[in-house]
Amino acid sequence: SEKFVALNTAFTATGAVLYVPKGVEINSPVIVQHTLSGDHKAAFPHTLVILEDSAKATLVEYFVSAVSDEVHLVSGVNDLHAAPGAQLTYVGVQNWSRRTLAFQTNSIAVERDARVLSLNLHLGGNQTRHESHSRLLGSGAHCEMLALTVASGDHEFDQRTLQTHQAPHTTSDL
Repeated sequence: SEKFVALNTAFTATGAVLYVPKGVEINSPVIVQHTLSGDHKAAFPHTLVILEDSAKATLVEYFVSAVSDEVHLVSGVNDLHAAPGAQLTYVGVQNWSRRTLAFQTNSIAVERDARVLSLNLHLGGNQTRHESHSRLLGSGAHCEMLALTVASGDHEFDQRTLQTHQAPHTTSDL
């Protein structure tokens, strides 16, 4: 896993940052789209989400190919952080071309009494690997990690999750 994160770190040229200050609630979802166009292209998007104490937001992130039969390589990274009492909903929708090799690594940090819902939809790609690591850092932290995968033909999806409960009275649901 670390080699794909290192690849992303070395070549990141695009990405998004969502920062929500203490106590601020964003009622409409924030939408980010990463589109890869052109045969034999690569992308290394990095998304950083920081919700301060008692903040609330939803981020919907789309990962798509402009043309369904182009060859692509993708190595994406997300860092999602919910401070004490924050509520984050993250939805990732991946619909890469049928000839894409894709790696996605999500790191989720949930502090005291914060809640994170992470929903990932896997629709495209030739071979895709998606890893999520949820770290529950404070008492009362909760994380739900959900996925829906639609495969056909010779699609290959490799999905891995890890929940690390680093404090007492934390919960997670996979």
